[in-house]
Amino acid sequence: MPTSIVGTMVAVGAGRMTAGDVRPALAARDRSRAGDLAPPHGLTLQTVRYDGWDSVPDG
Repeated sequence: MPTSIVGTMVAVGAGRMTAGDVRPALAARDRSRAGDLAPPHGLTLQTVRYDGWDSVPDG
């Protein structure tokens, strides 16, 4: 999922998708509507935040 989100954000930044395309692509749960997968090198989960709750992964 993170590689898909990052790849989609890169596609928006490059003008291949619009910011308005992102929500429908995620809601559709259809990979073909998202951007290319970003390479996984260096992608690290730093923090998860929900309203009223924060978690930092162990490690």
